Amino acid sequence: MIVVSALSACGNKTPGDPASPAKSSPALSPKPASSPVYDPNAPPAAFKLSNLRVEPVPDGGTNEYWFYVDVENVGGQTGTYQATYRIDNDEVKNESKKITVNPGKTKSLELIGPEQEVLILGQAYDEGLITERQHVVSTGNLSMTITLAERYKLEVVTDNIDKASGNITVSGEVKNISDEKIDHIIAVADFRITDGRIMWIFKTAEAPVAYEPVMPGQTTPFRVVIPNTIPNNLEVVDYRVTFKNTSGASIRAKTTQPQ
Repeated sequence: MIVVSALSACGNKTPGDPASPAKSSPALSPKPASSPVYDPNAPPAAFKLSNLRVEPVPDGGTNEYWFYVDVENVGGQTGTYQATYRIDNDEVKNESKKITVNPGKTKSLELIGPEQEVLILGQAYDEGLITERQHVVSTGNLSMTITLAERYKLEVVTDNIDKASGNITVSGEVKNISDEKIDHIIAVADFRITDGRIMWIFKTAEAPVAYEPVMPGQTTPFRVVIPNTIPNNLEVVDYRVTFKNTSGASIRAKTTQPQ
């Protein structure tokens, strides 16, 4: 086998010959991104809306959502779009919903954030101030229907945590505040622990409430227990109580703990 060095293509000089110093190629650096240049005679900015959507707020409460819409600039110049949106045909005033988009580009715009108008609707529904569960959110020529969560069926009367005697116990009483009996209620306790820097869910435990079924206006005790196997360098600092039925469907409950 004959091996030909790539250096032989440069002539008869060898790399060590002082008459033929090696030439180093200049270092290549990325060209800075140039700002787009637009024709001032191009048609003005024009906007097309698409993909109106809703996303639940991570770890948020019931009826807490983010609403987004995609804004495409189909014109020839950069422009700023100011969104307006409506809930049930009533326009919501919000001057901050603006976005600047270059020609041919699409950006996502947040229309409604958490703790805004939809959350207020949910609270009004829970309190019986309005009877409608479904509401229409619209922007431009787009619209979508949202359905609020059902009203609270339960109310936590008391709850407390006990970390003594080798176990962690969450107990209390919950009341049926609906106008119908509720079957197979299961209490679910989430325990949050910390190492002094980070907090996270440690364990979830569950147990049926004491009475079956729970009639309208009736109060029943609940008690959830897990062994306290948390290492000494960790500590339970918070907990959350929620309720479900045997099929896993959530049963909304008024409580002072975050849900």
